[in-house]
Amino acid sequence: MSSILIFQSDDREYGVPAGSVYEIIKAEECHFTQVPGAEGYIAGVISHRSEIMPVVDFRARLGRPDVPSRGEQKIIVFHIEDMWIGLKVDSVSDMVKPNGEEAAECGRDTPGNEKPFVSGSFEHDGRAADLLDLNALFMIG
Repeated sequence: MSSILIFQSDDREYGVPAGSVYEIIKAEECHFTQVPGAEGYIAGVISHRSEIMPVVDFRARLGRPDVPSRGEQKIIVFHIEDMWIGLKVDSVSDMVKPNGEEAAECGRDTPGNEKPFVSGSFEHDGRAADLLDLNALFMIG
């Protein structure tokens, strides 16, 4: 398994393939423009590096309530199928490269509303994390 970027939402950890990540930016430094008629989980669009990019709020995508920002919220920027897209998360903590033992399915209990977006689970540093399916999360393909 290649490197995985770890981020948090509530008390759970999630991972995305590091090779899919273009960059990480501070959410409080972005000006979000709301999009009328957009799904409730779309935080808005931002202009970043001369690109207009939609941003998905991970908490809202999972049906979780918003929480006040503690200045740790980040936007993970992806470039998928010629499209720039951001994922707003509570915080980003680590980059890991699970070894064979850690990469094995750890049998983590995934809540029902998250299952469509999770492709597996793994352990790192003695903690469990869910590996996200970005195509399902962003409804691509």
